[in-house]
Amino acid sequence: GAWSADQSFDAVTSPAIKGYTPDQAEIGTQTVTGDSSDLDFTVVYTANGSSIPVNPNKPAEPNKPAEPNK
Repeated sequence: GAWSADQSFDAVTSPAIKGYTPDQAEIGTQTVTGDSSDLDFTVVYTANGSSIPVNPNKPAEPNKPAEPNK
């Protein structure tokens, strides 16, 4: 049968995942017609960096042996 009138889909917010950041915070509102192609959206999550800063110019002090003469 005949296709219905244009339809609009609400925006979708990417879910929050602790320790990760999505490359797209939201997929915007989409309007489709009878001639529209399939819509496919992929959101990629990236792990957040460490909250401990790294200073490559100053290495950590090694542990000192308890009995250095052995």
